[in-house]
Amino acid sequence: HGEEEEEGERVANRKQTEDDDEDVSRNLRVTFLSLIFVAGLIITAGDDGYLYVWYDRRIILKEKAHGDVPILCLAAAGDADKVAFISGGMDGKVILWRVNFSEFQQPYSLQKFDEYAVTAEISSKAVLNPRHHVQSVCYGPEFILAGTRSGDVFELKKSQSDEIRSGQIKIYRRIGCSDHEITKAIGLSGGADRVFSITDK
Repeated sequence: HGEEEEEGERVANRKQTEDDDEDVSRNLRVTFLSLIFVAGLIITAGDDGYLYVWYDRRIILKEKAHGDVPILCLAAAGDADKVAFISGGMDGKVILWRVNFSEFQQPYSLQKFDEYAVTAEISSKAVLNPRHHVQSVCYGPEFILAGTRSGDVFELKKSQSDEIRSGQIKIYRRIGCSDHEITKAIGLSGGADRVFSITDK
């Protein structure tokens, strides 16, 4: 009888956990601005500054990433052992992330691997200036590209060290709009020898 009671307790606890997760998903008040697939998971970026990790139609992880400001873009990095994906936000920051898995291959945490900034302004000021809103990111072999709402493209030099240097400004080059108009949107896509940008004026 003791074993049956324990098993019944485990089933009840599991059901309660599933019900709690469903309640969290149902009562969520956030707009998702971007999503990607990484290592069999769905990761979404919220306008509340949080990253959400989904598995089997449920949110299993929630990580505060860009303070209280919207995360505007995500990009898979294709290097699951080191950097899994990148996020860019209205705070002018570009953050590289790892997904940590348990020995049973269950994701249990998101780990910030590195962080860059396209401006020296503090987040509360950067969020007021569209020139600093990172709206698209692209991960390359040597550089990370960050496109902002002003149409500027920043080449960020990747760190060669595993040490996190939060908020570092390592801008290798900035490519600005030739006509000085404020663009409504910018998207980046990069390959081995070409970079494409899309703007809407």
